[in-house]
Amino acid sequence: MDGLYQTLIEPPLWKIFKTKGYKKLESAQVTLNRLLKEIVLSMCEEHNKGSLQDQPFMEVLLSNQSLTWDDLMMLVVEVFLGGIDATSTTVTFTLHYLSKDSTIQTKARNDKSLQYIRACLKETLRLSPTAGANSRYLAKDALIGGYHIPAGTLVSAFSSVTCRNPEYFESPEVYLPERWLRTKQQRNLNLHPYASLPFGHGPRVCPGKHLAMSEMAVLIAAILD
Repeated sequence: MDGLYQTLIEPPLWKIFKTKGYKKLESAQVTLNRLLKEIVLSMCEEHNKGSLQDQPFMEVLLSNQSLTWDDLMMLVVEVFLGGIDATSTTVTFTLHYLSKDSTIQTKARNDKSLQYIRACLKETLRLSPTAGANSRYLAKDALIGGYHIPAGTLVSAFSSVTCRNPEYFESPEVYLPERWLRTKQQRNLNLHPYASLPFGHGPRVCPGKHLAMSEMAVLIAAILD
């Protein structure tokens, strides 16, 4: 993560020479690819033997003859990073925030509908998002903050800016799950629909959004029980 942060946030000197952050990121990528390649090759052997029925996702991928090896590895890496690392990180941060406030923790423990726990997860993703930004290439010229940005430029909207902005969230530094509850008392909060987008938005929204929220809520409820 340090390497990723340094290449994204710091001046892009890595485009000229390999910086310390770039070397970290490169090393992590090589290690990740090596480990996942070993796993995929093992699953390929099981697939060829017809013994991969308990892994339906990989069975579908390996049965798709139109996928190249690079396509397959790209999909596996996406699933690993988005479905495993992001989920475990969000749960860990949520438990951290709950451990700091006994009142919120009690409310979460007594929540039978999981609605309050889901609110806790949303508040965690606001303060500690696993995806730091939503990035898009501009389809046309735009004026942002008084600066002219030409079409084709990669623009990133960082959650750390919008999610901690008092213009969008009252007391932004306070962990307050209640801000996400849609009761009559909370309707006056008027949360901006695009201020917090931990799963992205539009046609590129994370396809596992609802599954991830459900499994994280169930896991936290089980831990607190």
